[in-house]
Amino acid sequence: MQCHLLRVAVLLTAALTACASSKVRIDGTTPEAFTQSHRKLMQSLSAADQARLTVAEIVICAAATPKPAGPAPAVPPPLVPLVTVRSELNGKTFEEILQYSKSLDVKVNVGFSTQPTSNNRWRGP
Repeated sequence: MQCHLLRVAVLLTAALTACASSKVRIDGTTPEAFTQSHRKLMQSLSAADQARLTVAEIVICAAATPKPAGPAPAVPPPLVPLVTVRSELNGKTFEEILQYSKSLDVKVNVGFSTQPTSNNRWRGP
């Protein structure tokens, strides 16, 4: 009896360890599966990693957004929705998504439509 309990305990420990160490992967087979797996991935991350994932996803969506022909428009085109790039994210973990976004050649121009006012006003002597 003692040996049987020991085997059960070892098997349970191995099963729990396998579940705890498995990384959440994106399932991009269907839009619904993608939404569910993305939600699970976000819930498995810290707030800082959630922000890193969001930035990586913006880069991936920007790379997938069609570029307008001709001169740059005054207003950039809207990014494609995240579900549009689900096939590129299919099977990827958090780390793999970050690596994929770094591999893309995306340039971001940042500018102001009006010059911001400065809070650094000289107050005199």
